[in-house]
Amino acid sequence: MKKTLLAALLLASGGTQAQELSPEQELLNVVINHRGRLVYAAPLPQLYFTWSDTADLFNRRTGSTLTTRDVSRETLTELVRNSYQMSAASWTATELDSVLLVDRRGASLYFDAHLKRLSAGNEHLTKFYKKAIRHYNATDSSERDIASYTRPVFNANKRYALVEYDNGYMLGGRGYIVLYKREKSWREIGILKRWAH
Repeated sequence: MKKTLLAALLLASGGTQAQELSPEQELLNVVINHRGRLVYAAPLPQLYFTWSDTADLFNRRTGSTLTTRDVSRETLTELVRNSYQMSAASWTATELDSVLLVDRRGASLYFDAHLKRLSAGNEHLTKFYKKAIRHYNATDSSERDIASYTRPVFNANKRYALVEYDNGYMLGGRGYIVLYKREKSWREIGILKRWAH
């Protein structure tokens, strides 16, 4: 009787616990995986952070300077060192399940290739992504806002992470997002802006 009751309870609750996300997936959902964002399918191949880019250049999200109270020089050094083993594998549809993945700037996006994956039959999402794809295809390729990101780099205890981005603009188009994991969620604590070229 007890076994039957337990089985019934498990079936009623779905039978399994919610799958726990990896630290990388949690971070991707915070930084990159935003509905309708255009992202190159190939991540940036390496972190271009050097020690000429000092912690003095970091800004908190509030606009004030990010200091060693926010993130130590040792932690930044560790993040840069860990970036040498960064994977350059293309983003997968599972990792970035809300963005439009773009192979190259001049390529068109096709409804069939994206709608089934992104909207899963949801009428509201289908309309949203159709509009985004039409807008992208109607925009001159030189004017398309497509971002690139490195894969996240973590320190040893996975409490700090660094992601480089390039939004394609000539000035101020490249930067580094510094994140800290508080309790169970990632928070963006600062950003280092630099020229893309």
